[in-house]
Amino acid sequence: MSQAEIKPTSVKLDVDTKNRIKQLADSRDRTAHWVMQQAIQQYLDREEKRDQFRKETIAAWNDYQ
Repeated sequence: MSQAEIKPTSVKLDVDTKNRIKQLADSRDRTAHWVMQQAIQQYLDREEKRDQFRKETIAAWNDYQ
């Protein structure tokens, strides 16, 4: 991914969540930025798979009927 494809964004986090991210990042010797990127990527991957499964299930049910 080139720098031209990367766009900064922001998210508002409560203090507790921000501290938890910082603690996890420190324990992994990573940045909070890295932890948040990983979390978002894993969430998107999981939810896209879940959505695809749901669509396939509905299509299978419709074929069955």
